[in-house]
Amino acid sequence: MSTDGENPTRWYQRSAVTQQPQDPPPEPRAGQTGDAAGTPGSHPAKWGPTGGGASTLYYPGALSALADTIDGSVLGELNAGLAELHWSIRRGDALRGGGEVTLVLSAAEGEPDAWQALQRLHALRGTPALSPAATAAVDGLALRRLYFVGMPDSINSMPARDWHAGTAREAITVVTPPPTRSHPDHVPGGRRPVVAVIDSGIGHHPWLAGAQDDAFWIDAGTLGWTGAPPGPAPDRTDDNAGPPGGVLEKHAGHGTFIAGLVRQIAPDARVLSLHAMSSDGTLDEVVVLDALGWLLERARCASDGGDDAAFVDVVNLSFGYYEDLPADIRYTQELGQILGDLGSLGVQVVASAGNDSTARPVFPAAFADPAYGTKPAIPLISVGALNPDGSHADYSNYDPSWPQHWAPGTAVTSTMPHFGVPPGPVTATYDPDNLVGGFALWGGTSFAAGIVSARVARALSDGVADDELRNVSSEAACRRARRAAAKL
Repeated sequence: MSTDGENPTRWYQRSAVTQQPQDPPPEPRAGQTGDAAGTPGSHPAKWGPTGGGASTLYYPGALSALADTIDGSVLGELNAGLAELHWSIRRGDALRGGGEVTLVLSAAEGEPDAWQALQRLHALRGTPALSPAATAAVDGLALRRLYFVGMPDSINSMPARDWHAGTAREAITVVTPPPTRSHPDHVPGGRRPVVAVIDSGIGHHPWLAGAQDDAFWIDAGTLGWTGAPPGPAPDRTDDNAGPPGGVLEKHAGHGTFIAGLVRQIAPDARVLSLHAMSSDGTLDEVVVLDALGWLLERARCASDGGDDAAFVDVVNLSFGYYEDLPADIRYTQELGQILGDLGSLGVQVVASAGNDSTARPVFPAAFADPAYGTKPAIPLISVGALNPDGSHADYSNYDPSWPQHWAPGTAVTSTMPHFGVPPGPVTATYDPDNLVGGFALWGGTSFAAGIVSARVARALSDGVADDELRNVSSEAACRRARRAAAKL
């Protein structure tokens, strides 16, 4: 366990040699924008300044601040500092259990920009315009950042809408049946290993159906998770197909594709789906932390109470973010703590290395770097993508220290929701975007991570003794996870 009385173990501690984030450069880079309030679910976003070939994606109309540094007097000083830009700022909703607070930006004309607001307020540090209390508040300001799956080919486009930085998604035909799945009464180890997939949801597909009382995948919402992005619940048959206009998003089917990889490699596993990705391929950091916190509580209760039906064996994270501000470190520390607590229970976390062809640390995958010490009993696995010939994919992020695993990621085949309408008995040319057949060829480190997650799940149940998987104590789960990792 990660706690000793009132002194919790601090996982994934940063060493002095690890790259530090940078202050905002003079000119922010704008991208697609939306609701100036920066509310999750409305999909406003801008690309922040680059550093080492990668950008931050953020809400342009909102910042987060340490709650105990923001009072009426400090807000007055911040508003005075932003008056030159004709912007104002007000206190919004609480975050992180009340330790942080959202600061909502508004503009007399046009739209505000959180990067420019930070630039302006940082320029006032050490001047008479800001008191020591206001300066401390500015030091604690951070962007309301989003995770994303792939970088765009243009700074003026959203990552998931216009480009996937791996290889393109194309419709294909699969003529083989799915791998045979053991009867629930004869599952090796007495329990199906569970792979939690925090992603875009899972669409209906015959390969993923399972028996009525033995489903291949379960929606976490049916088990009590309420942290999905706000707004109308997505139709489970479309897996983020896109807006009401019917435009198929470039990341539609992302979660279904990963579930299909698990189905092919570990047919005796079960997928627990947490719908956190919006239709544009982004994930709000608040939703991700909520999903991970829910999984941690579920795994902890299962471990303490011996409830093997509620345990989670693997968590797949096929997304990431880059740090840009010193204040980002506190979010990274919180993320690392949750992932470390999961690892201490014997839960294997698997994260994709990113598709930006950069050595810049992308989180959470960068926690695999030895520079992040105090690792849990089962440390996070980061995964880069291989081409079919076994070479490292040129789009895959890289570093001498991470990722520490490489797996097929380019031109991989898996399941897709049946997007589109059957054309009927007509002659037509091949349309790679018509996914009505239910299968696709796709590529990226997202899928390399999915393959490793599936391999871990397969290894957990291969050659185990009767009912061995029913013991979900942290000691037993850690032994199994170590054995599974050794087989990779």
